[in-house]
Amino acid sequence: MKNKIMMAVLCLGVVLCFVASLPAQQMSDRQILTVNVPFNFTAGGMSLPAGQYEVLHVMNPSWIMLRTSDRNAIALVHVSVSPTTTESANNKLVFNRYRDKYFLSQVWTSGDYQVHNCTPTNAESSIALQSNDAVAVAQQ
Repeated sequence: MKNKIMMAVLCLGVVLCFVASLPAQQMSDRQILTVNVPFNFTAGGMSLPAGQYEVLHVMNPSWIMLRTSDRNAIALVHVSVSPTTTESANNKLVFNRYRDKYFLSQVWTSGDYQVHNCTPTNAESSIALQSNDAVAVAQQ
């Protein structure tokens, strides 16, 4: 348990150092969308509260950042990008639900017609093996 807490604190520290090192203007230029998530969830191994989130590209298209409007909660998520058709492209976040836990699975963006598929964490993979999955969507 102590090791998990230390790992979470270390990951949060790395993300916060990264965020602090980026100029504010550079980060705002890469915003993809703003969305309200009505439930607590996990993204990039970080537990995040329900609320309004800004979704941003950081570094390159393989990384997505989610942060609350007040910037008290932040997660950095590794993604793989694939194209989508114009008919299905809406700004939305898609979550996998296992029992009462939600994990960010995809970020859909209508501006560039892309689906950003989140890399599952070990915790999600472990829970997925023990449960039937369901999908939840939070749209802009």
